[in-house]
Amino acid sequence: MIYLIYSKESEMARRSALKILKKEFPKRDEGNYVCFNMAVTPIKTLVDECEAMSLMSSKKAVLAEDCAFLSKMERGSKKIKDAGSEALEQYCLHPNPDVDLFLVVYAEQLDTKNKVVDAISKTGMIKEVPVPPEEEWIAYTKRYLERNGSKIEDDAAIDLVKRIDGDYGRFLSELTKLDAFGSGATITKEDIRILVSPRLEEDAFVLSNALSNGNIEKALRVYRDLKAHSIDEIRLINMLGNQFRFLDEVAFLASQGGSKNAIASELNASPYRVDICLRNLRSMRPNATARVLERLYRCEKAILSGEQNAEFAFTRFLAETVL
Repeated sequence: MIYLIYSKESEMARRSALKILKKEFPKRDEGNYVCFNMAVTPIKTLVDECEAMSLMSSKKAVLAEDCAFLSKMERGSKKIKDAGSEALEQYCLHPNPDVDLFLVVYAEQLDTKNKVVDAISKTGMIKEVPVPPEEEWIAYTKRYLERNGSKIEDDAAIDLVKRIDGDYGRFLSELTKLDAFGSGATITKEDIRILVSPRLEEDAFVLSNALSNGNIEKALRVYRDLKAHSIDEIRLINMLGNQFRFLDEVAFLASQGGSKNAIASELNASPYRVDICLRNLRSMRPNATARVLERLYRCEKAILSGEQNAEFAFTRFLAETVL
């Protein structure tokens, strides 16, 4: 049997595959189980393993993780061609009956034009592992903590779920931390604010908006909150750079007469995000994005060269940025 399991949350896809594996192969060892990381393994090696007969067991399982070559790539991305793809396609059309192959893809969508995916749709099983709705995350949080003697306020549970933003691996990690912190007590929203760092991408967006609107005080406040969670300034600089490059792309497409929805479609972004960018651009001076990107570069250079302390350099960048 061939199983193709995919999800944009890698931990959810992996756990789903392991759940089936545990049911079909409750006792796994080197005689009946092989695992590959396809980010570094040639596809032909995987095919050879699937075609080889096991000398120690009548049936074996082969797990292939991170099969990015089966995912739908983002616009502008290029897949590296692998000579083993055709061999894998032929194998999937005529699989070894003594082998259960598990292909795990960490992506939101599969490449439906991929011949391997098409072959599996005919001979195997394709399973999507969707990210649960917010209510399920909240309900699970309460059950998990109550099972171990702690409780959590409704507002705190909601805030936790918003902060982890669908990251299943991080969700499990934060629950373990909260359980140890709770020790039978009730976890509050303030506890969540102190213990669980917000999603960095979201804060980078808030920071860029504050700078675009000239609200330096808000930008510094967001940064101070991030410092409480040991934020890495270099990572934040890179994310801010992405935000302002996106803003620059929106500005260009708008200058070409593109509507909000047309720009969102072209950039594969939400209309809401594009709308905020368009509003911010109205209050910004010409070439403002180019200037801020240059200042981000100088800030990063000052930190990496040791010329300035990271916190000082980034605080100075925020305080002196006027768009």
